[in-house]
Amino acid sequence: PSLSVSRGNSQPVVLHCHAGCTDEEILSALDLSWPDLLGDDAPSKSDFERAPWDHGEEVEAYEYYDRDEVHVYTVKRYEHPEMPWKTFRPYEPGVEYGPGLDDDTERELYRLPSVLEAADEGGVVFVVEGEKDVHALEERGFTATTSGAADSWKDRFSEDLAGAKVVILPDNDDPGRELAEEAARSLYTEADWTRIVELEDLPHGGDVSDWFARGHDREELAEIVDNTPDVDASDVEAFVEE
Repeated sequence: PSLSVSRGNSQPVVLHCHAGCTDEEILSALDLSWPDLLGDDAPSKSDFERAPWDHGEEVEAYEYYDRDEVHVYTVKRYEHPEMPWKTFRPYEPGVEYGPGLDDDTERELYRLPSVLEAADEGGVVFVVEGEKDVHALEERGFTATTSGAADSWKDRFSEDLAGAKVVILPDNDDPGRELAEEAARSLYTEADWTRIVELEDLPHGGDVSDWFARGHDREELAEIVDNTPDVDASDVEAFVEE
């Protein structure tokens, strides 16, 4: 009773689990794949990831800046029009397609200039897993940043957040929690305080954008943050041991 299957407008088959299962989990339980539903001519996920501009659509372009407010690279988000697939590709400024970033291009925190300003004032900065979540928080008046994907955190990012009050909002999955622990360990001696907020009412793999989409608001998030304890030395020791 929690599963609905219907024809879609932008894709032939739409799956929706009201209990929060992902499409991939539904198909795995049925021993099916997307090509089973959509036909032999459908591209594979590897085809899409190898050349997303051929098999998908560019839906967002996120510009990254360094400490001097110089545009250093752009991350483009591609989505497949029929499959529930997405991928991200970084490009040097002015490059539309290419192999990626030059070897000497260093990764930066997203929205770095506003992050540095907030940290200098001892303000609150949210750390999330994707640019979409940064935008969702900014729309509600917060300062937010991301290092990119779950495995993209670098210890030097903690220097950019020195003096800030840092709230880490992990995605609801193991990679998200691992990112939260890694960032919290790195930030422990740099930030004014660090808090890890694991939101409830999220599907597996869900994020703060999903949480807002479920009807939660800015005031509720602020209250949750206020009631969350700081990461302390025993937490950091546990992260290191794990």
